[in-house]
Amino acid sequence: NKQPGLAGIQTDTFTTVEILAGDTPAQVSDSGKLSSAQATSGIPIWTPVNLNRETGEIKLAVYDATTPANAVVPNAITNIDIPAGAFVTGSAVPVWTAGSYNVEAINWPASYTDHDKKMGAFAKATGCQIYIRAPYYK
Repeated sequence: NKQPGLAGIQTDTFTTVEILAGDTPAQVSDSGKLSSAQATSGIPIWTPVNLNRETGEIKLAVYDATTPANAVVPNAITNIDIPAGAFVTGSAVPVWTAGSYNVEAINWPASYTDHDKKMGAFAKATGCQIYIRAPYYK
């Protein structure tokens, strides 16, 4: 029973949070290699990671102010979902190394417990131009 008037798309509800938070700098992609643990456990889309430029190895970001040597500073964000067991060890997976991203859309590791940690996550990163921004609207 269709009602005349508005097209269906105008009344649909969208629940996906927009990942992009601007167009400067432009998005840049690179690729990294999965470890055996990551290939087994998977990594959700839009997760901050550290990409080692020499080895290609990807590590999940870890915030640790108590023991900075244990911290893993992110310099990339995964841009595909890596389901558990779907990839083999050493598989190349794409990551973003530049762009402006919405703080609310990022899949933050548990160690990033508050807004300030999230907003400053990429401030000490080298080899990337990732900017985290809060949206002006919801």
